[in-house]
Amino acid sequence: MLGLKTNFDKSEAVLTGVNTEAQQAVAYLLNCKLGSFPIKHMGLTVSDKPLRVADWSFLLEKVCHRIDPWQGMFVASVGRLELTNSFLSSLTLFAMSLYMLHDATHKAMDKPHSYFFWEGTGNKRK
Repeated sequence: MLGLKTNFDKSEAVLTGVNTEAQQAVAYLLNCKLGSFPIKHMGLTVSDKPLRVADWSFLLEKVCHRIDPWQGMFVASVGRLELTNSFLSSLTLFAMSLYMLHDATHKAMDKPHSYFFWEGTGNKRK
């Protein structure tokens, strides 16, 4: 490794299936803190329990935040389709690489995509 070092202040050991003494021993051997679920990894929540629909609200907020600054009304429909397929869908696909999303989450994610594609905005018209 070229100068890369582990930051043990930011590192945590998260273990399942072993008793508390074994968890403490592993954390001590790794010279890091003992963590617990749920944790965040690369922006996604990782949990030992199934995630609820409300736990995915951050994903919808990220998509809506990405749409807001765009001037979609000045882009042709082909350009909006390309932006939707490549840029907006990438967040959802990244989340789906780890989890099966609820149907309600899919429907919530489709709303800003369709508003952006058809109207050029990320939000429903008031």
